[in-house]
Amino acid sequence: LNNSDEVNFLLTLFKYQSYPNDKHCQLQLLNYLANNLYHEDLFEIFETYKENRVVGYLNSKNIQLDFKRIANYSLYELAEYFIVKFNLDKEVDVYIQFFLDKIHEYTTRYDNSVINFIEWWDSKSEKFSIVTPEGINAVRVMSIHKSKGLEFPVVIYPFASSTVKRSEDFFWTNDTNIDVLSSAIIPIRKELLQTQFAAVYDDEMEKSRLDLINMIYVALTRPQERLFIISKMNKKSSKHGSVSDYLFAFCESMLDNKITENQYRFGLFSPKKTTEDKFLGNNVVFKHISYNNWRDKIQISYQAPKVWETESPETIGEHGTLIHNILAQITTKDDVDAALESSIRKGLFTEAELPSIKALLESIFKIEGVAELFLEEDKIINEASILLKSGTALIPDRVVIKKDKVVIVDYKTGKEEKKYLKQLEEYKIRLLEMGYKNIESYLLYTKEQKLVKV
Repeated sequence: LNNSDEVNFLLTLFKYQSYPNDKHCQLQLLNYLANNLYHEDLFEIFETYKENRVVGYLNSKNIQLDFKRIANYSLYELAEYFIVKFNLDKEVDVYIQFFLDKIHEYTTRYDNSVINFIEWWDSKSEKFSIVTPEGINAVRVMSIHKSKGLEFPVVIYPFASSTVKRSEDFFWTNDTNIDVLSSAIIPIRKELLQTQFAAVYDDEMEKSRLDLINMIYVALTRPQERLFIISKMNKKSSKHGSVSDYLFAFCESMLDNKITENQYRFGLFSPKKTTEDKFLGNNVVFKHISYNNWRDKIQISYQAPKVWETESPETIGEHGTLIHNILAQITTKDDVDAALESSIRKGLFTEAELPSIKALLESIFKIEGVAELFLEEDKIINEASILLKSGTALIPDRVVIKKDKVVIVDYKTGKEEKKYLKQLEEYKIRLLEMGYKNIESYLLYTKEQKLVKV
């Protein structure tokens, strides 16, 4: 998979999302875009776009990457987003499909971190390759050892020129003939032939020759119908033997099968009549793959309980609990926009609802006395638990610690009720026990748009 330009491009986009200022990453992106997609001169691109080269060049091609939007995407969604953005889905690319499979494998086992995935990919990607389904009309490349036990209609055995090589480099011996050296490790080299260990050397080379013959046997017995062997003629025969030597010696003994100077043919060679259906079997060939963003069709709120109107069901549709949740994220009035954006990312409401919700918040801040509860100079504590001796806890919505007093604020989405007064009184008692003095308490009714002092 590492050999695919498209796979490497998607990986570079992952890196660019995490490290947008990385010069090497920018260069890789622009190089692919210039050479593979738009066929433009890379040097001219660098001369034209001096700052924000990637963004500027993409804008010139009417491609805008919404990094805020995709920050919350899963790895798989992110890959599909880039595939569609750069029109890599126009044709079925088997490399991209297997890359997506690997993303799915990673996210199922581990997490959705882009940085962690890149590290995982860098450490393991050399082993990743396309797996060809059985029965499909394609060429499979594998080692002789991997082909053991398998068979194929046609086998091509290229580079058939392996020589006999030692499988061991050293051997141990206790026969050193040296008094102070009872045992030794000795390298296996041809110089051993001039020593008492000549038999060890001959035995090792015989074992290696047998291993080579076994390998040749495996290669030559894989085909069902045809075998093509591509070898070379050695200028000088190998002393211990090689595949080239064995094949040449065999062919020279069968001169009737010689076709040209360097070609030999054995058996009948006639065109094989077969149909495409035989190769396809039960496999389905995809001619087009569609990537559809489910977010355009359905929206899931991962924090739905926070916006369900369980306290006041009659207010459903009026965003009461949602407003309560957003206010809990606000320290000062300057935090409104950040709180709204955070709530959209969490799926609490949509972009289309933003204007109405923002207007509702602005109207709440215009209520007399509310702005004084969101001043920057005060110490603000939002939804902090007050642990009681009984093991239970009280959680006031907002505690504002001013220089001369402490203010308790509780947000209510429904109508005024007496039970709320008792709740505020309980908060006040607990804060007095904690040592706070001059305590005021208020109820902020978001629906009725009023602030009530208790």
